[in-house]
Amino acid sequence: MATPLYGAWASAPYFHNSSVPTLWGVLKPSDRPKVWKRLQTSTNNLGTNAGFDPSFASYDFDKLGWKVTALACGDRPANDPFIPCSHEMATLDVLFANIANVVANYNSLAYQSPPPISQKQINSRMIFNSHLYGLGNGGHDFTQSLSDSERYALIEYMKTL
Repeated sequence: MATPLYGAWASAPYFHNSSVPTLWGVLKPSDRPKVWKRLQTSTNNLGTNAGFDPSFASYDFDKLGWKVTALACGDRPANDPFIPCSHEMATLDVLFANIANVVANYNSLAYQSPPPISQKQINSRMIFNSHLYGLGNGGHDFTQSLSDSERYALIEYMKTL
């Protein structure tokens, strides 16, 4: 059973796997970014990003969802952040990370603490990549027959729920 749409305008990102950042993208499949990242707060005193920006400045009130930056993917694991274009390349990167974790488990210096997480891994976690297995944002394309004015009318209606 589908959940009620009450407050759907405030529950971005959308789909079961959070792969679409705006309701506009739900209604117009061709406008869905494949790889994207939300606006982030300024850096903290450690020189790293403090996280996603939860302010009104990062919310798109016209398209009802998070303002995002679309990114290009690349199958080069040396890139920072690594944004694979296929789940096979991501599986390879995870395999190497798992091997490093197994080695760290047998290292007496790392035995008492969890394996270290690299800045590259942290940067990659701030990016949504719909090319990865289980994170696709395809389908649900029955709304592609709507005109843009009909989509905006539906969005305005959703704001009233």
